Amino acid sequence: MIVLWEEDYFTKLQCVVEISAFVASHKCISSSVNGNFIFVPLKLPALALALYIYHFLASVTFALIAPLFVQSRWHTVWLTRSIPEGAQAFYIWGVYVILMCFVYVVPAFPLWTFCRRHLNDQRVLLKQLREFSVERSVCFLESERQQLLQSITSGFGSSALFEQYVQEELPKMVLTSGLPAEVALVGSMSHLFQVWTTAMLAYQDGELDLCWNYLLAGFSLSFCTDNIALHLILKMAGTSRADQISDGSTLMKAAGPLASAILMALLNATSAVFINPFAPLWAHAVMASLWLGLTLWLCLRNRRGPLHVHSLTVKEEVSDLPEPAAPPAQI
Repeated sequence: MIVLWEEDYFTKLQCVVEISAFVASHKCISSSVNGNFIFVPLKLPALALALYIYHFLASVTFALIAPLFVQSRWHTVWLTRSIPEGAQAFYIWGVYVILMCFVYVVPAFPLWTFCRRHLNDQRVLLKQLREFSVERSVCFLESERQQLLQSITSGFGSSALFEQYVQEELPKMVLTSGLPAEVALVGSMSHLFQVWTTAMLAYQDGELDLCWNYLLAGFSLSFCTDNIALHLILKMAGTSRADQISDGSTLMKAAGPLASAILMALLNATSAVFINPFAPLWAHAVMASLWLGLTLWLCLRNRRGPLHVHSLTVKEEVSDLPEPAAPPAQI
């Protein structure tokens, strides 16, 4: 069941009856409920758009600045003459970190705000579940309240059992970190477009090794390090320290966005540095595989996204209820 969730969802009786009807209808089909509630916040598309703009602005800025400095001919000549071969990769990584901090710092402020709002939605949802009350739910038409309450009773036996189920069971099943993988991927598409274009140009010029370097780096950026960095930023934005900073002075409020920009730069520079042929191609492939493994591990931990409910199983006291005489009313 996909629930398009907003803050007043659990305050409306006609909405909570949907949950009761879903559980009761699955109880009619089998002896236990084995389905999924998928809570999709209505603000989630706004976060996806903010993430895309964040990476798009960074990609455009990097594409304009990098050829003038780190990827310029004069810098390449200076690098090969002045930096020992064993230290060139570390030097380029440091340069990429500084450059990416610069390109990420401005869009980091709106992204941080959207991440904080996303986490606030999670807190509101958990609070609503733990404090849920059928009696406090508002009915659009009071004349239909008794009919809706009867629908809940027919499925759960009583309103009290339904309240207990919502208050005790659903909060345990709500993940409080991470982001749907598809949202993170949509946000980082600009990196994929940019690197793919550059890789094809290298292929047309006959630079096959450089082409593969760009493809592996673009894969790591778009599918791995962007996702990992965003996961860590959300973790950071959900701490009590972030709450204290948000209530502080203007200078303190800038600490969160600046820290998120530095974090994103550190991880993405680790992928971007492999564009340069400092190591053999197999080493680039190994690094990309390591990033992919870490990303898949994070996705498995949060495979349903931050506001999803997994493996919905009604407790024994609900499973032992008698079958309803008729299917619950369709709302």
